[in-house]
Amino acid sequence: MKKSPPDREKYELARRRTEEVAWGGLFTALCWLFLMAAVWLPTMSLSLRILAAFALLAAELRLGQRAALLVYLSTTLLTLIYPGFFMNLPWTLYFAPYLLFAFFISRFFSGTTCILLRLAAGTGLFSALAAFYGPALFPPSLRTRLQPHFWLIVIALGLIGSAIYDALLAYLSAFYTSRLAHSTRPEK
Repeated sequence: MKKSPPDREKYELARRRTEEVAWGGLFTALCWLFLMAAVWLPTMSLSLRILAAFALLAAELRLGQRAALLVYLSTTLLTLIYPGFFMNLPWTLYFAPYLLFAFFISRFFSGTTCILLRLAAGTGLFSALAAFYGPALFPPSLRTRLQPHFWLIVIALGLIGSAIYDALLAYLSAFYTSRLAHSTRPEK
């Protein structure tokens, strides 16, 4: 029996939503797996957090901004369960939000303004991370010796780190769109 057009549209809408939920779950699982591995393998923690951000980048490119935000929030909630929120605070406060801010800024701005705003957002996020981790990372003797210039050093490190991370995200985004996006799209 032939389906009527409204039934076909409902079927396609339901199929598309089911596919988006499945992809969102897959990207959430990948982010969580990489973040758990970052705790298990402490020598690779930075690269595994960047791989978790790459999974979030793939969610952003494949599913859009709102779905990527949901993947970020669900992964953050899962890190509360295991391995713990403070173990993955760098990903929660810097790596993932920077990616989401960068795409949001790129949607409204272009050129030099976009780059400057992305670097300013990254520097602000890095400064927030340094405010949380500062007492643990920098011994009191070093902080007192660098006291007048401590936040200038943090801002400079945040700017350099954000520029490197932004370049890496641009490279990974180009890699995803040129190589992986074609192999994961369903045939129409």
